[in-house]
Amino acid sequence: MNVCSGWCFTHNLSCHENGRIIIGWCPNAFNVDIKAVNSQFIHCWVQPKTGAAGFDCTFVYGFNDQQSRSHLWSGLKQIHQGRVGAWLVLGDFNAISLSDDRIGGIVRRSELTPMLDCMNECQLSDIKATGRYYTWSNKQEGDHRVLSRIDRVLANQMWMDKYDSAEAHILPEGDFDHTPMLVCVYPDVSLKKPFRFYNYWCHYDELLVIVRKEWEMHVSGCVMYRVVQKLRNIKIAIRRMRNKGWTDAEIAVNSARSKMVAVQNAMHENPRDISYCNAEKEAQATYKQAQKMLNSMLQQQAKLKWLKCGDENSKVFYQALKARRRHNRIHAIHDMEGNWLTKKIQVE
Repeated sequence: MNVCSGWCFTHNLSCHENGRIIIGWCPNAFNVDIKAVNSQFIHCWVQPKTGAAGFDCTFVYGFNDQQSRSHLWSGLKQIHQGRVGAWLVLGDFNAISLSDDRIGGIVRRSELTPMLDCMNECQLSDIKATGRYYTWSNKQEGDHRVLSRIDRVLANQMWMDKYDSAEAHILPEGDFDHTPMLVCVYPDVSLKKPFRFYNYWCHYDELLVIVRKEWEMHVSGCVMYRVVQKLRNIKIAIRRMRNKGWTDAEIAVNSARSKMVAVQNAMHENPRDISYCNAEKEAQATYKQAQKMLNSMLQQQAKLKWLKCGDENSKVFYQALKARRRHNRIHAIHDMEGNWLTKKIQVE
């Protein structure tokens, strides 16, 4: 187990040369006890620190060929025989359990049987899922296009009873071949984000128009109340502009992502219609270009971390100080006549 930036990580690199599974968790939120590791799954005990009930959890990444996956099914069955209580199994099984789980390729009964038998013997079933149905695409064109449902979130009845509001959200795949999965177990708690003014807003003429308009509005009351109220009105107006996507980069990303998701939604609703293939590729290319624009803008905000932590007696401060010392070096000094006075002086 490795610890990085307050998070804990483990993997199965010792069981496979490519290290096919990586698990990360926040130790302030969960206690995770690794029980078994092999080349196709990592089995562990998860105990939330909120006081909620703990459960067994198995992260799966099955091999591509059917014969090698037999060790996955036998391993899951062995876990089932040696445990009691709630159990969650999730990941990329690289297998299907129904003929409808694939479009664009031949489905044989012998391919469905192993996973079905394992689910029945282990008493596992799919938890409630929203979003995409097919979770993988080979990204080919025309008749070569294949869509499959090979990523799953399974659980036994005890886990579903303990977490009856849990849902698996199958998210848009973007420019990946697999769709990300997000398992939501606890209710969302919406926190109001504090207002922050970004200096790059000053490059837009609309800012001066907004400030002038709100500052010239008539407000009754004492001087201090008028000042505070006008500043509050300016903040509300700026936040309203920001939510609409003030900067060109944000507008481009939001627009490109919406178009890409719309094309992918249409493709999943009509998976046999190959006309959406080229439209998806064009939408992905536009989205990637918009992301580059946004990342270029975000690089200007990188100094915010130094402004926040630089004056503190913190690890961030000393790491930055060491980095500056490595670069601030004077290698030689000479006078007006070109005579060398000293060499290799390091600035402290």
